[in-house]
Amino acid sequence: NKWEIACLCFYRGQERKLRDMLQRFCSQPQKISHFSKGNALIYLYTVDRFQGHEADLVFLSMVQTQRIGFLDSPNRLNVAITRARYQLVIVGNHDYFLTQKKCEELKQLAEQSFVIRNTR
Repeated sequence: NKWEIACLCFYRGQERKLRDMLQRFCSQPQKISHFSKGNALIYLYTVDRFQGHEADLVFLSMVQTQRIGFLDSPNRLNVAITRARYQLVIVGNHDYFLTQKKCEELKQLAEQSFVIRNTR
């Protein structure tokens, strides 16, 4: 069986950048949202378009650091963090979400998250 991996983000601009990266990574320049690499099927969608679907592993891109934007919607956040069957990996600025005051759910998510710092 192939692993199903979803790369999810909140914004179309992020989706375009991730698509470019996945097209290169998978050597599939014509693909839009369904990629394959080795023993994995990789799906790329915005959170809104992935509602109602699941994947074994979900990478959730939360790179917003200037304003909360779409991330302040508890319903949208709930959809985002409940799509993984086995593992959810959240990529974002932990300190920003931990200290922001606009959305209590984001702050709680940051407080409960395990953090791996970028060592570049």
